[in-house]
Amino acid sequence: MKLGSLYHLKFRTEGESTVIRDSRSNKEDHRRKNLKQLAENHYSKAVAMFKDLEHGQEFLRVQTERVYLHESDLSKDKGSTQSFNNFFKKTYNHIFELLCDTLPVLQLIYDAEKHPATSNPNKCIDSDDNKNKLAMQPRDEEEIHIYDVLVKKIQNNLLEISKSLSVKHQQIKMSGKAKEFLATTKKLYLKSIVLKSSSNSFLSDLIALLKVLKKDFLPLLK
Repeated sequence: MKLGSLYHLKFRTEGESTVIRDSRSNKEDHRRKNLKQLAENHYSKAVAMFKDLEHGQEFLRVQTERVYLHESDLSKDKGSTQSFNNFFKKTYNHIFELLCDTLPVLQLIYDAEKHPATSNPNKCIDSDDNKNKLAMQPRDEEEIHIYDVLVKKIQNNLLEISKSLSVKHQQIKMSGKAKEFLATTKKLYLKSIVLKSSSNSFLSDLIALLKVLKKDFLPLLK
């Protein structure tokens, strides 16, 4: 994870310095692509390890960093085109695949919160009062922060897709399938903005939203 973060930081720093110079050689382009690939390689190894070890929060942290890494491709080309072309579709498809890949881990976290006895068999939970106390344990700040970042990634990317498809000249040439895609994107965005990490039903609501994204939204990006 630390190696991935190191290469990611270098990738971002070189991107900012290139913007300041307002020029980019093929050599610089190649270097940045190489840094991005190195960051992605280390991040993917990290999430595989954290998933195997059932370290849920670390998995989610690295996965959101991977999303952030690939979002850079979108921001780089926003000024050059307003159309929702194949490049955008492919990039957003990858981003939402990464977001949907958090489902199994979120389900494990949810199950552990719902049935705390399975994660700590030494705790006495014979009485209903003890069960309620365990179920109502508040989430710590770090956990809430990770969930907020994950939700923000979902919201921002749905919003950006909606904006791209809502551009006037884009709407003129939209097919029936594209209009369905825009309607679905708006509907899912509205669902995402009501998610609150402080809510007792947050995890189940987030899991439900990601399941819809995987089942109904991802196929429309292909």
